[in-house]
Amino acid sequence: MNNRKVMEQALETLEWCEPDYDENPTGFKKWAAVMPILRETLVVPEQRPWQGLTDEDWEKVANRKNTVLDTFEQGATWAAYKLERRNT
Repeated sequence: MNNRKVMEQALETLEWCEPDYDENPTGFKKWAAVMPILRETLVVPEQRPWQGLTDEDWEKVANRKNTVLDTFEQGATWAAYKLERRNT
């Protein structure tokens, strides 16, 4: 089970088990402090695995050798564009 699932289950349990302030003021204060942190943490979308360049991408680079596009700057720009699109 990943950390996100654990946090989701903890939040669900904590929401269900809200302590009574009059009976347990210390427990209620701790509960009240952790709830917004847990909720805020779960608002952040789950991270996707990094997507690198594929063999097909590298083949395209190889096919551009000895052409106008055969410069480090052009290749770096192309790779940055591909990776940005693939990972956003």
